[in-house]
Amino acid sequence: MSWARWATDRRDAMVWSELRLVCEGEGGGDTADGCGSVDSRVLDAILLGVLRADIIVTPAGDQASLGSVASYLRMNGRVAARVEDRDYRPLCEAEASFGAGSRRFVWRRHEIESYLLQPQVVAEALRRIPRGRGPVSAGGPTQAEVAELLTECARLQAPREALQLTLWQLRSSVGNAYRTGLNVSPTPDGAAPFSEDACRRAAVDECQRFAAASEGAATDPRLGQAHVCAAYNRNLTAVTDAGFLEGLCFVADFDAKLLLGCLARRLHAVLGRALTRRQLENELAQALPDVYAAHAALFEPDDFLQVANGLRALGGLPPVAHPAAS
Repeated sequence: MSWARWATDRRDAMVWSELRLVCEGEGGGDTADGCGSVDSRVLDAILLGVLRADIIVTPAGDQASLGSVASYLRMNGRVAARVEDRDYRPLCEAEASFGAGSRRFVWRRHEIESYLLQPQVVAEALRRIPRGRGPVSAGGPTQAEVAELLTECARLQAPREALQLTLWQLRSSVGNAYRTGLNVSPTPDGAAPFSEDACRRAAVDECQRFAAASEGAATDPRLGQAHVCAAYNRNLTAVTDAGFLEGLCFVADFDAKLLLGCLARRLHAVLGRALTRRQLENELAQALPDVYAAHAALFEPDDFLQVANGLRALGGLPPVAHPAAS
């Protein structure tokens, strides 16, 4: 079933709906391929198509614009809330955002692309891809094979994740004390830019740059090499832990865009499927609503259902149920 097409028709018929969810990303006409951001496409298909929640999704661009767009909609008589990426913030912050009366929801996963990387979704998307794109076995990889591919990607990505997590944590602890911003996503140098050594050095270099550019920060011990290296090593140990990797915890916590890029490269190398990250993302965004509609417990807790019913409660409307719930 084309949930996206159903959602488009439904959205056009209820353009004056009172319920608006503001998300990150661009609308369909504002992207290079005209498809819109994955945020709006997935939310349209699930909230309008699968859950029939009668919520209009409003893309606002970057995260910094979410609050102002939601406020504007409320000023014009709409019941509006926003949903944003968790990134590297602690899970407890996302959990708290789903409290009664909330107008700001935070995904429990790193970002909305993280939901695309559920193994059932990846397996279904790969099953649908025409064979003309590359030599593939009948039926595509199993969920177990997909989980193995994802875990390989996570191991390759782990040093970069430890780098970004370390700098996010440092920005949270010291960033508000100084005017200069701490870059949480620097590009490591060297022949092996995503090696442990290169990423550890990138963390140290960025903190040294930040300390030199920020008045009063040069003597801050939190930015010193010893502290930064210790924090990096601690985070690297956490993201390479066997239980973390084998339990696929990285699907929720890692930078999903980087994982998607790595998965696209692995699929080409292992299965002969030549897909760009954007192409793979599009395939996954089309498969997710179908897999979600068929499995009530695909995501537990179900962020999509909780966002829908949280916004409906703000508008005084009854909750909706997952169509596959018994």
